[in-house]
Amino acid sequence: MKANTASQMPAKGFWKEYYVYDVTQVLTPGTGTQAANQNLLRTDSDADFELTKLTYVANFDQINVQMRDDSSGRYLIQYPIDIKDLAGRNTLAMGQSNSFLPFILPMPYVISAASNFTTYAQDYSNQANTLRLALQGGKIRKGTAPWDYKWRAQIPFWAPFTQGAVTVSPLGTATQNLETDIDAHFLIQKILAIRTGDALVNIYDNSRGQSWMNNNIHIDNVAGNGAFPNVLPAPRFIQRGAVLTVNITNLTNANNTINFVFVGKKLYE
Repeated sequence: MKANTASQMPAKGFWKEYYVYDVTQVLTPGTGTQAANQNLLRTDSDADFELTKLTYVANFDQINVQMRDDSSGRYLIQYPIDIKDLAGRNTLAMGQSNSFLPFILPMPYVISAASNFTTYAQDYSNQANTLRLALQGGKIRKGTAPWDYKWRAQIPFWAPFTQGAVTVSPLGTATQNLETDIDAHFLIQKILAIRTGDALVNIYDNSRGQSWMNNNIHIDNVAGNGAFPNVLPAPRFIQRGAVLTVNITNLTNANNTINFVFVGKKLYE
């Protein structure tokens, strides 16, 4: 697959599935005159990655950023810009609902497998600041998409955690499952969540032994709500009877109530 293609659709014989690369940087406090912190992201070797959306979470919005594709030496940003002009973020106050408002690239950008991608970030809040930047898109796979089939029937479907919302203890961890029904496959197209505090999550498909992301990622960078859902740039196919696991780390010193809802359609053979 040729990198940096302008097409939004994979070439014939290829398909895409949702994936997120996390770039977390603990920044040096300053006024913007200090050297930028660098983060070297090494993409997975199993597939090229099509970048389509950017979201972020930070303690403070006063951050300048720049990005470079090291495989080509190409800067995607000519000069450092404010993080608020690069990526979208949750705009609702912390509570029982997330909003997901990403920045959508004017065209997809393909980052080659097993290559380096560098992010430069410079704090100008002069306070302790951690940037969690999410590169949203899809891994490009060879072959035919597993959902490219003439199904007997399809219906819309909402799937929350099998055991309902979980309350995670202060700074604690928890694991919750989505157990898909045996009667049909499930094609996930949107992700929603509630949360009462900050948390990191990692979504894992047990049937395929695959994570949906390279690291634990902030919940606001992966889930929205009914009004502002995370509309996946590429779907995720879950086989009937499979188990999807969400690992949760509570970042707060209080109990944190969290539930995920995966939305898409059931596919009946």
